[in-house]
Amino acid sequence: MVVQAAEQHALLLKGLESTSGLVVSLHVMENLYSQSQSKEVIPILWEFQDTLISIYSKILEFQPRAVCYRVERFFNLLYTCPYKDREDRNSKRVPGTCEWFTSHPKFKDWQRNANDESPGLLWVSADPGCGKSVLTRYLVDELLLNMTERTVCYFFCKDDFSDQLSATSALSVILRQLFITQPQLLQDAVLDKLETDGDKLVQSFSDLWSIIVSASANSKAGEIICILDALIESAMRPLSLEELSLVLAVNAGHESLTAIRDDVEPKDRFRKALRDLCGLFVVVVDEKAYLLHQTAKEFLVGDRNSTVNINISKDTRCKHSILPEKSHYVLANTCSSYITVVAHQFNECDFEEGYDKIAYLEYSSRYWIAHFRQTCVREESPLLTHAQRICDPNSDSTFLLEKRWNSIPRIQAMAGTPLSWAAGNDRKEVVELLLATGKVGIDYRDSYSRTPLFWAAKNGHRTVVELLLGTGKVDIDSRDSWGMTLLLLAANNGDEAVVELLLATGKVDIDARDSDGQTPLSWAARNGHEAVVKLLQEFHQLAL
Repeated sequence: MVVQAAEQHALLLKGLESTSGLVVSLHVMENLYSQSQSKEVIPILWEFQDTLISIYSKILEFQPRAVCYRVERFFNLLYTCPYKDREDRNSKRVPGTCEWFTSHPKFKDWQRNANDESPGLLWVSADPGCGKSVLTRYLVDELLLNMTERTVCYFFCKDDFSDQLSATSALSVILRQLFITQPQLLQDAVLDKLETDGDKLVQSFSDLWSIIVSASANSKAGEIICILDALIESAMRPLSLEELSLVLAVNAGHESLTAIRDDVEPKDRFRKALRDLCGLFVVVVDEKAYLLHQTAKEFLVGDRNSTVNINISKDTRCKHSILPEKSHYVLANTCSSYITVVAHQFNECDFEEGYDKIAYLEYSSRYWIAHFRQTCVREESPLLTHAQRICDPNSDSTFLLEKRWNSIPRIQAMAGTPLSWAAGNDRKEVVELLLATGKVGIDYRDSYSRTPLFWAAKNGHRTVVELLLGTGKVDIDSRDSWGMTLLLLAANNGDEAVVELLLATGKVDIDARDSDGQTPLSWAARNGHEAVVKLLQEFHQLAL
């Protein structure tokens, strides 16, 4: 009997694996004993068979319970927000409204073409306040959800709840709805990956996307409709007044928290300063700063394709005066500078006492990567220096982040290098910077024997994979601790783009086997990755 709840999960899964092998062993023993015809053995054989029946009944009782436990745990992790409650926050339609949409020719064409090979995308746009969310709720509750021949999944992206701002939350909720409606689509490979990756699985967009693509490609999936409302509003969480005042105070000259705090305005004075700076564009609700309305964002934010000048513009025009790349650069630079200052000042004994009290550190640690990805960075930019320092697993910054939230990806925890971290997190600019130094080990192996190229391929970062392959200095058939090669991994994940890149080198072993004897083709076929199977078959025929 397992007394401690913490032990139950591990032992339950171990038991599931053990019983599978036990059934095979018992079957062999039964066949062996049944071959004997001597009178002395027959009573023993009967007793043995009675025992077998009892054991088999216990196994049959245990295995479904263990499987249900794994499924239940997966569903709990996918429940990132109370999505039904959030849907109900949107008003119901007034009778007679929204029907114009369902009778619109474009909607009817979309319904008719739902089973074609086209993506089946229907994009609805309108000015803010025109009732798009009301229309979405009508489609979910009254129209599409009542059609039994299709599966409808939905997610409402709203900037007033932090758990509705991320793409991973949206994918998690959609997967949960899909697997609850069609449990047969939840493959053992997904549950096995959950045991390998743990809670990190639902934090990885690429992993969640691979799962949803694989599930929807299943021949039993039928028609799946995903409805996303206010997708454009999905962003980083809003900043508190205290955090926002710190953002404006941080600059490259600060060397300590004390110096930063000396430049921060008191909260009451900052509230007034914010109104003086932003007028009515910004409102404060529950001590958090928000744009007054989505229309304010559309008025202020310029075209993403506009020419970017990293220096803050002195242009006094308001309309389209904010460029996304520039805004992300400012925030990425502020976040990384702040992390560096805090990391330099704090040591291990200080964490438990004062870490939680450091404003803006939670935001900086969680979102600096997201801001960095959206920037337009030059080689001489100090932001790259900050990023390189944070990417170093042996730096104070890494220790600071990992100590409190364990938010550093597993690449660092496995004693990876800055290059491994940057490659595994799709930081092409940092990868280029590190390669340019000529001092990095491009094939350095971490404690799992994984190289930077391995991490880039594992996470589906095509541009970084292409960059590393282009150096001509990587071992394309290197194996990790489980005997997996890059091609085996990409085929297992169904990553057609990475598989194509690896095959194009002409140097990859297409018939490589892992420690279980699986080949790239068998992994792709087992997980239902049809496009990858075709790629491998075509390449194999050319090789022959």
